[in-house]
Amino acid sequence: MEEIKLRSLSPNTKLEKEDNYKKYKLILNNALSDDEENAVNNIAISGKYGSGKSSIIDTYFLHKNNYLKVSFATFKKNQDKNQDKIQDKGQDIKISANIINQIIYQVDAKNIPLTRFKIKRPISKFSKITYIVELILILSLWVNLRSSIPLEVSSWIYESFHIGRVGLIGVLGAIILWNLFSRVELSKFKLSFKNVETEIDASNDNLFEKYIDEIIYLFEKSGKNTLIIEDLDRFNDLSIFEKLRELNIKLNYKNKKKHWRFIYLIKDDLFSDPNDRVKFFDMIIPIVPYITTNNSFNKLKELFPENNPRLLNILSLYVYDYRLLLNISNEYKTFSSISSVLENQKEKDQLLALVTYKNLFPNMFDDLQNGKGELARIVQNHKNNIKKQIEKIDRQINELKIRRDSIIANNEVDYFYLWAGKNDLVYYVNNYTPSRSIISISDAESIIQSDMLISSSNMVRESYSKFKTTNINYADGLKYVTGFSVGLKKLKEQREK
Repeated sequence: MEEIKLRSLSPNTKLEKEDNYKKYKLILNNALSDDEENAVNNIAISGKYGSGKSSIIDTYFLHKNNYLKVSFATFKKNQDKNQDKIQDKGQDIKISANIINQIIYQVDAKNIPLTRFKIKRPISKFSKITYIVELILILSLWVNLRSSIPLEVSSWIYESFHIGRVGLIGVLGAIILWNLFSRVELSKFKLSFKNVETEIDASNDNLFEKYIDEIIYLFEKSGKNTLIIEDLDRFNDLSIFEKLRELNIKLNYKNKKKHWRFIYLIKDDLFSDPNDRVKFFDMIIPIVPYITTNNSFNKLKELFPENNPRLLNILSLYVYDYRLLLNISNEYKTFSSISSVLENQKEKDQLLALVTYKNLFPNMFDDLQNGKGELARIVQNHKNNIKKQIEKIDRQINELKIRRDSIIANNEVDYFYLWAGKNDLVYYVNNYTPSRSIISISDAESIIQSDMLISSSNMVRESYSKFKTTNINYADGLKYVTGFSVGLKKLKEQREK
């Protein structure tokens, strides 16, 4: 069985040898240098989805550990504008909380003992054993030991023992409470993401303002100096960019020793006003798309060399996201390996077209499988059109057979012989001989083969070949005799098509 190798859709982190990446590396080196006179704090890496922003950044930071990364896997959903307005407030809180949570998750808990934000981690076996021993000791100390003390022991000795027992209980109790409260978080609002759970008070919409000291503390103790923010533009909320810029200013103002840079991976059309783009960022690095409508055909041809170039040319008008293109290739390979009906090139092209449709319009493809949707309507109309054409051709075939059956003659000689008898035709061997009647099939055959002159009482003398083309009635009947087989064959071919 042939091995199926599907290509990963994740960013490519192996661009070091590519010429284009080397140029971007030089630009990033310059942007992230420690030149205080030309400090670049907020950098935008701009380009359309699938242009290669993540691949370039991930390759650049592949062997570095001086950065934090925040990513948002938020996808578009169809909802009305009123619903958007209702959700704006809650969305702002969730975005801010998500940023805080992801940063906490990347900072070693040992480095941030004073933070109010906690990361819930499983209790170790050693800690569990310690707690059990502490509880057993406390329970044992609560047991009344007075009965085990001899009566002759003076009361002051008992009292001293009792005081010591209470003191030991207090110390052990304090230890347990310390461990307990270090793992219990009390707050008004909880947001959970992945393995991180942070308790925050969201009564104030601006979480960055409310917890600014906590956030700065996290950044300072992280040991990093770069924050990479990816996919934040999917929310189309510019206010969060303003808050992040303010956070960057405060970070760099409070900590003079460490220069913090924020790198934003954004789409080109995030800012409708060109002045906003240059206001938000200190530097904008544009990414030349790896694939566009101009070179999409070449990429398609690389991945599908056996498919019809005309089909690839059509698909190139709609497929210009490289990840989407790779996924189409993966699904095509999968369907091709499983399907057993791809016997010819036409069927392979049909599969590629259908897989592309599935990727471009997944909802409509789902409808198609249930016999619904736009493509299902087009297919049904196509089938109805074919049915109408076949019905028309069937009528033409039937008419041809009826007309053919109404004529006794089987060939041109027979037909001419019958026509000559009905119309009193005569023929001439040459211009100098008298006319002769056409009395046999052999006479008719000789006239046709030698193209002799013929005439009748109401027609002038002319050759048979000229008569065959000028006499409309004769020619109309002759075509059903001589053209029956050819005409029937053509109609049947049209029907098959």
